[in-house]
Amino acid sequence: MEKVGNRGFLSELFTAALPITLQNLVAFLVTFSSFIMVGRIGGFALGAIYAAGQIQLILQILCTGIESALAVTVSKAYGENNKPLARCFTEIGVVLSALLGVLITLICISAPEFLISLFIREKSEISVAVEYLKIFAFSFPLYSISHALFASMKATDKERPSLYISLSALVINISLGAILIFGFLGFARLEAKGSAIAILVARAFEFSLALTYLLFKSQRESKKEKTDKERYKDSKAITKFISHGGPLILLQVVWGINVFAGSYILRGLPHQNIAASLGVANTVNNLAFVFSGGLSLAGAITLSKRRGASKYLDDPRKIIGRLELFFVFLGAVLSVSLFLLKGAVLSFYNMSVDSYNIGNELLSALGLTLLFTPYATGTFYGILRGEGKAKFILTVEALLVFLVNLPLG
Repeated sequence: MEKVGNRGFLSELFTAALPITLQNLVAFLVTFSSFIMVGRIGGFALGAIYAAGQIQLILQILCTGIESALAVTVSKAYGENNKPLARCFTEIGVVLSALLGVLITLICISAPEFLISLFIREKSEISVAVEYLKIFAFSFPLYSISHALFASMKATDKERPSLYISLSALVINISLGAILIFGFLGFARLEAKGSAIAILVARAFEFSLALTYLLFKSQRESKKEKTDKERYKDSKAITKFISHGGPLILLQVVWGINVFAGSYILRGLPHQNIAASLGVANTVNNLAFVFSGGLSLAGAITLSKRRGASKYLDDPRKIIGRLELFFVFLGAVLSVSLFLLKGAVLSFYNMSVDSYNIGNELLSALGLTLLFTPYATGTFYGILRGEGKAKFILTVEALLVFLVNLPLG
């Protein structure tokens, strides 16, 4: 067992956190840019994208479970210098992500109106959302596989390639989205439908680059390494993946149920006023999570990697205390920033007066919750996840969701 100083750990953590957070921010901007452009149109388009976006959000939550499992298992194997096992874990995660993406796409294509009606009730909004979803749904497998590959990259100190790939997708989405949504350069004005096409093209490009990079990198490493071939065929790889990553996947399933239930409950409110407001609030919440989620993922990867290499902190209580203080500080910054900027955020969108007022109330409530969100995210999904306490996290979250949040909601 080797002990390492706290400064070395902090340096490693923040070095990993910066590119991870930037990559998460760029990935967020791919969807956010479309939401902003369609938001300038107003009307039913914004509410329609909110409804289809809720399906994407549930997919994203479930994919996060697989990504978390990959982050913990791959980084631990990488810390043990067992790269073949790390590749086995990556293959398992990619297959699961592909199956999940294809399954949700098939459901969306088979019953688009039913799915959209679970989130909105206005018929005019449903018709726009269905047309949007019929195109948008084909991007789901591309998204799920790409982000599984990105999770593996982050766990093996290859954060920058995933960042550059996402940046390329962002440029394509913004440029093509502007052309198709507003009808620039002689193209037809497609509005929400144009946004769906732009996202599909951007994610296809992102998927192609990510897959090409990993295949090329894997071939180069395979030629250099002369390891025992049996390590590639680790019969316990699936068992290890389920043991270490299974609770993290189940945790996100629980959270997905919570998000769906909350969205379905809000469906009962006057929807011509609430749909656009909820879309804005969800977007702001996702942006805030980019920062707390990036740091917590970096913490989980760094801790898992050190556990795999049998390197432990010299003074764990002190370093964890500092991290907790940082998460509290981050929550305060995000909360104050939202209260100061919420008016400017709402002014980006072409909303009715009622929608603006509801959005203002939602952002005020979100500002209060942001005080605590980074701390909860950092300790649960960063420190505890990195220390291998996935079953404890699952138990606590399941109790909170099914015994507190859903009954009160």
